[in-house]
Amino acid sequence: MVLHNIRNKISVKQQNILLFFSLTGIAGSVLLLIPPLRFSFMTLMQNSKIYSLIYSKISSFIEIYIIHRSLNPERINEHWNNVLFVFACNLLLLSLIILFFSFPRFIKLYKYLRKTFRIDSLIQIKPPELCVRIWNSRLFIGVFCALLGALFFVCVFGTAILDFSYTDWLMSGGDLSQHYTGWCFFRNSAWYFPFGLMDNIVYPFKESIIYTDSIPLFALVFKLLSPLLPEHFQYFGLFGILIYTLQGAIAGLIVKKISNNTVYSIIGSLFFVFSTTMMQRIYFHTSLAAHFIILLCIYACISKSTARSMRKNIVIWGGLLCLSAGIHLYFVPMVGIFMIFYMLDDYIQTKKALPPLIVSCVSFMFLVLTMFVFGAFYSHADPTAGNLRHASANMNSLFNPQGTSKYLKDLPLATDGQYEGYSYIGLGMILGLLIILVLCSKKIQSNRKLFYDTDLSRKIILTTGVLLSLFLFALSPKITINSHVVFEYYIPVVNTIWSIFQSTGRMMWPVVYIVMCFVLWRIKKEYCSKTAIVILVVLFVIQYRDLHDYFKMKGSGFKNKTEWQNELRSNAWAKLAPQYRYIFFLQDTKTKLYSFHDIALKHGMAVNDSYLARKNLRQIEQYKEDEKVRIHSGDARGDTIYVFSTTEEAALFAKNLHLYIIDNVIIGLKEKQDYLQ
Repeated sequence: MVLHNIRNKISVKQQNILLFFSLTGIAGSVLLLIPPLRFSFMTLMQNSKIYSLIYSKISSFIEIYIIHRSLNPERINEHWNNVLFVFACNLLLLSLIILFFSFPRFIKLYKYLRKTFRIDSLIQIKPPELCVRIWNSRLFIGVFCALLGALFFVCVFGTAILDFSYTDWLMSGGDLSQHYTGWCFFRNSAWYFPFGLMDNIVYPFKESIIYTDSIPLFALVFKLLSPLLPEHFQYFGLFGILIYTLQGAIAGLIVKKISNNTVYSIIGSLFFVFSTTMMQRIYFHTSLAAHFIILLCIYACISKSTARSMRKNIVIWGGLLCLSAGIHLYFVPMVGIFMIFYMLDDYIQTKKALPPLIVSCVSFMFLVLTMFVFGAFYSHADPTAGNLRHASANMNSLFNPQGTSKYLKDLPLATDGQYEGYSYIGLGMILGLLIILVLCSKKIQSNRKLFYDTDLSRKIILTTGVLLSLFLFALSPKITINSHVVFEYYIPVVNTIWSIFQSTGRMMWPVVYIVMCFVLWRIKKEYCSKTAIVILVVLFVIQYRDLHDYFKMKGSGFKNKTEWQNELRSNAWAKLAPQYRYIFFLQDTKTKLYSFHDIALKHGMAVNDSYLARKNLRQIEQYKEDEKVRIHSGDARGDTIYVFSTTEEAALFAKNLHLYIIDNVIIGLKEKQDYLQ
């Protein structure tokens, strides 16, 4: 109650600024744990983590106070409690960090991270050498490429959607509205166990946040913070800039690992940031744009020189599988295929089968536990469907722009669902691949010698295995090239399991990034650094020109703020909705669905059906039929607004319900409402 009072006392703008500075204080506390960022404080408080943290707390408090005072100087006393509240939250974080350093294991982890990134040694060297060390460090490359990713996002989509309280852009219909209203219903729902369940989106059944594609991990975190948030709140803008930031950072580290050149790494990371597959999904199937998960898998594989310990492998693969479940389940099989070949590599190196088996089983257990927490197993929705062969990848996918290229023509597809397999690598990358193929054909004898290097040959074979596994998965049991079906096969048990991930074309995304890594690796290997950089710059310019119009088109609808108008504009809804608890669709849910969702969310109502990625359709339809029988028997619900799609259907209930037409929508009520015509 206190939190609600605090939130209601200040404006939305002030809430956003307080939230921003609170997050800034938290980020500052964490960053001050890194020795180079603590360098300027060393003369005053050398080797003192706690004092540095206290300093950051005081400074963040002063910043919040000054900003708050400048916003509302005359009413600072009235809002002083809000400032103290934010400061109290920061002090709580400080206590947790102090507690963190109280445990020997955490101190050991902290020292390990410092040693891994070789940060402490930077403080003791001379400034010129320090600049060189920083320039070549993974930390610098990661941060710089992360900024490039964030800058690209802002250039394409602007900054309007980063406003937490700006939600109109998400209500224009389609998948974006499904994702946003799914989060809103989840936020309004009571807490259940498993925590990812809500009871108001397919009433009276409980449904998981996973099946609204609302980024379950974010939804759960922000539901916990809900008392502190504005009434209208969205995190999809934040998610967008975050995934592009991570895409740039991890891509830079990958290219650094395969090239060991800073300039080459920065330029090479741009190919990943300019990913067409990522751009296709962002703000369409938003959670599916989190391709940094795929890059993390690639980085985990290429950064491995020897067999890692079981504990590290469990942290890596268990963490990636859990992260996938918390964002979108389609990343799970991608991560799983990388993990299988990673474990196979461990087995080849150590000749021990038990450790890789234990790691795989424990990681899978963590995945199942995460899915359970998010409620994935609760709704008993049918996991399979008849879309397996329809939403597959075409064999021309890597070179088929599907309307996104400025220079290349589109290639035909076998089905209209094969847009799911869109994985165009761009004209610049295609030319890079051709350069590599020409070079390889001219150096057949020298390339054969590569296989005498057992370590390199093992990596090439395993990478090829990952590539082929993902490619065959993406093609589905119906192999197509252009508009032709090459062949088709059917294996009952395999196809049933396969159908769980019916949009198999999405498995092409890791193939795209593996091909990019291969091209960048071979160019750097075949040429000296300067020549390789020049070639890469030329290829990137071609890539940019080829895709520029597509990126511009994709971001054109997001840069300026728009105002969404509910189609149900009659004043009657404002009088009607507070008297009822449920909106019941007796037929389909296509009748101005998100307009009804908006009314339901404003007045704390529940709906009986919604558009979801997975749902128990039989159960929902049976409940509709039972409700129809109940109405015909004269036992209609007095707390429910019944919605009809056609006049014919509504006429069947005219004897038992009072029918009204509002905004061209037919509704039925048990009790007569005199103010309705």
